[in-house]
Amino acid sequence: MGLVYIDGIMYTRQNGGSNRVVTQDGAANLRLHLVGPHPILLHFLDRMTFPRIVCACLGTPRQRSLDHAQTLSVLIQNIILSPAPLYRIAEWADPISPAALGLSAAEKRSLNDDRVA
Repeated sequence: MGLVYIDGIMYTRQNGGSNRVVTQDGAANLRLHLVGPHPILLHFLDRMTFPRIVCACLGTPRQRSLDHAQTLSVLIQNIILSPAPLYRIAEWADPISPAALGLSAAEKRSLNDDRVA
C-alpha cells in the first residue's frame, strides 16, 4: 500500500504515487504526496525574508512562470536535503508535492536545470 510503519508512526513511501485500495464503500484510488521537511525549510526561508531579499537584489524575471526567489528556494531545499550533484532538479522535485515546495503545479512543471543554472 506504500505505507511504512516505524515505531508505530505511519510514513508514505519515498516516491509518492497512487494506489488502488478497497474500502467499505468500494474501490478507490489512494494518492500519496511526499511532503517531507520542505514546509519546515520554507517556514525558515520566509522568516528570514528570503523571497523579499532575493527579489530586491535580482529584480523580476523575464518570464513570469517562476521568479528568482522561488527558483533559489527550491535550489536551497535541494542542497540541504539532497547533498549530491546539482542537476536533474526536475527529477528530484517530481515526487514532491508542489505545495510542499511552495510552488503551484504550473510553476513546478517549469523547473529545469537551465532555470537554476
